[in-house]
Amino acid sequence: MGNRQVKKTTKTSITENIHVQLGFNEFEDSRRAIGRVMHVIRGMLTDKEASALSFKLPNDLLVIYLSSWPLVKPNVDIAHLDEFVKAVKNIDVSKSKVVFNTEIEVLKCSLLVLSELDKEVEILKVLPQTLQQDIRTALIHPAA
Repeated sequence: MGNRQVKKTTKTSITENIHVQLGFNEFEDSRRAIGRVMHVIRGMLTDKEASALSFKLPNDLLVIYLSSWPLVKPNVDIAHLDEFVKAVKNIDVSKSKVVFNTEIEVLKCSLLVLSELDKEVEILKVLPQTLQQDIRTALIHPAA
């Protein structure tokens, strides 16, 4: 076991902040949505990167990140934001409880989660350069 340093969060947890911004009625739907995004991220990372990330995450995100950890790593190769959004949507539709109605909702949630993770643990640094650029561009120039 490594030495996990617990990161203190402000009064409002990251998951609560994302929940408010996403506008889901149920908090559990927000947790599911965050989980869909984190599942795609986890699938893109090497085992070493995925493990290292688990030691950096605040507790509220760690629980979501570790839930449903697959025994066999999917090894997802995603180079662009549209591919990332499709991967999140594919995970969502494979679940018994679908939380996204449109790809726009998936995009909004993905950008929000990625932005929050980048503030907390600099997640963009471990993603492919092309995806980093797509995400930064989308965050600077959001669609309507």
